[in-house]
Amino acid sequence: MSTIRLLDVAGLFHPTWRVKESAGRPIGEAAAETVQVLRERAAAGGADYVVACCDSGRCFRHDIALEYRQTDPEYKGYKANRPPKDPAMMAALVRVEDELTQDGIAVLKAPGFEADDVIATIVAWATAQGHDVEVISDDKDLRQLVGPAMALTAPDGSQVQ
Repeated sequence: MSTIRLLDVAGLFHPTWRVKESAGRPIGEAAAETVQVLRERAAAGGADYVVACCDSGRCFRHDIALEYRQTDPEYKGYKANRPPKDPAMMAALVRVEDELTQDGIAVLKAPGFEADDVIATIVAWATAQGHDVEVISDDKDLRQLVGPAMALTAPDGSQVQ
């Protein structure tokens, strides 16, 4: 069967954004650097299909977290102190998605879900159909998906165990 390469756009963009922001670098540098890495990983050999997976805004987990914080004392602090997302960061992320689309890379997102939810769904479907999947991400949560037909690769191209 074929190999599908999934690019975790949010998982690659957010760490780059934080580094650039803390260094006082221009907003556009995070977007440009992320696009460059994603282009390189998309163009790397070995995949029949490449899909960029993105967050789609507010995730259903925010509502669940709010409910739990109100009813469960042990859950009270979960995501309670996270600041709202920076509008400049969100605009830069849209720029990344737009550039990938202009490059002809399929960009997928699902309302109410994060990129890792989209990735997990595609991995489950694709491996059940007999496809191999390679996910490009720094997100450690995605390690739970690794199996005989699914590999997790860091943005630098090294295999993640």
